[in-house]
Amino acid sequence: MSRSEKCRHFTMEQIASVGWSFATIRLSSSFFRESQFDVLERVNQLTVPAICDLLWSFCVVRHRDPRFFEVLLSMLVPSRVAGDPRCALLCPAL
Repeated sequence: MSRSEKCRHFTMEQIASVGWSFATIRLSSSFFRESQFDVLERVNQLTVPAICDLLWSFCVVRHRDPRFFEVLLSMLVPSRVAGDPRCALLCPAL
């Protein structure tokens, strides 16, 4: 089973957590390329903090696909981001 097939077995929260962890220690940019499609395919399953974690993680590893960012940013409502301390890393990343 390939890594991209394995990503499909993760929940969106798990993908966001793994992405955040990998970005924190600057590990495996291939994970980001492989998980991007799954994230876009299931973007409606993401919570606001998970979206923020993913955006931050993709910025940190410099995997910047404009379409990917456009889709994720369109899912955020500013009032929900501002009211959630788990989204604190988002603004400096963008």
